[in-house]
Amino acid sequence: QDVMWEMAAYGGSRRSLLVDIGKSLESGDLGPICQGIAGQAPGSEAERKTILDQTFRDALKEMLFSDHDDLRLTDLVTLSADCVKEGMCSAALPFILLGDAFDCVTLDICERAFSYVENNVALWTSPLLYLSGKNFLLRMCNGKM
Repeated sequence: QDVMWEMAAYGGSRRSLLVDIGKSLESGDLGPICQGIAGQAPGSEAERKTILDQTFRDALKEMLFSDHDDLRLTDLVTLSADCVKEGMCSAALPFILLGDAFDCVTLDICERAFSYVENNVALWTSPLLYLSGKNFLLRMCNGKM
């Protein structure tokens, strides 16, 4: 019975955090996510990071499969990098989001995303992201060539 409650809490947290990610994307502020992760996500710090990581991937999935022409992939990746800096999610998340997107989007969108990566080298080479993401980034670049 405890397992069922935990699964329901996990699902509820993800739905709530998905809304918070949308609010943060609109406002450009981490506030909604910070409040959501503190108030909604159950469990340890590692469990909260896992929930937020998966919720970002849910947000990407919704973004990729929506009818909107406005794909805010780079905004979502930037927001995830900001969450990494605050210790709210895993350091590999921005790279995972890029990899997931590259597997699903057109070459035109991939080109824009690669431009984003090139224009933000300082972000990707920061110690926090570089150590966990250098292999992800290298694999993505090699895979797309």
